[in-house]
Amino acid sequence: MLIKRILMTCVCLTLSWSGIAQTSATQILARAEKAIASVPSGEANFTSAYLDARGKVQSRVSGIMYLEGDKFRLTYGDIIAVYKPNTLSYHDAKEATLTISEPSSEELIQINPLHFLRAKGKGFRAGEPVCKGGLANITFTPERKSGIKQMMISFIEKTCLPSVVSITAHDGSKVVVTINAFRASKVHPSSFFELHPKQFPKSEVVDLR
Repeated sequence: MLIKRILMTCVCLTLSWSGIAQTSATQILARAEKAIASVPSGEANFTSAYLDARGKVQSRVSGIMYLEGDKFRLTYGDIIAVYKPNTLSYHDAKEATLTISEPSSEELIQINPLHFLRAKGKGFRAGEPVCKGGLANITFTPERKSGIKQMMISFIEKTCLPSVVSITAHDGSKVVVTINAFRASKVHPSSFFELHPKQFPKSEVVDLR
């Protein structure tokens, strides 16, 4: 399951936003999507932890994601993952494999919640925002059968930046991603968001398309 392989993160441009406690989940998502769409290119530093059903941390990594529209490049540990519409490629240096696939919407959500925010939560029922400690916490539940049991996103009240994203699987395990920093970045060439077999001559290519 990609929730255990490809860790995720998401960012949105800082947006002055007061009175979030009186704002509905739909409005929050719409404003977050608008902010995201206004970012031509950005970088997000993050820390991601995988917890088992007992809540015990099994692994923790730090990484960086580069974002440009619907494209992204994610690096952490031995993994480099890139996505451009309809194609996900990721290289695992430890396993010496390059995997290429056409991810489903659910897989994209697990990899990168930015896809979820840009879609304004399509396919999920949103609970009412619960505001506490300067955060607006929204829980999302799939509208149809899914490998995801629920997802929670915590938005910073004053900035609209997603601060924590948590995805829980049906077995109780979860991935919790904390956004540590976001900054504007230079625009990258299209090749920055591509991985090719010739770049990794000693790796096995696994094409799942």
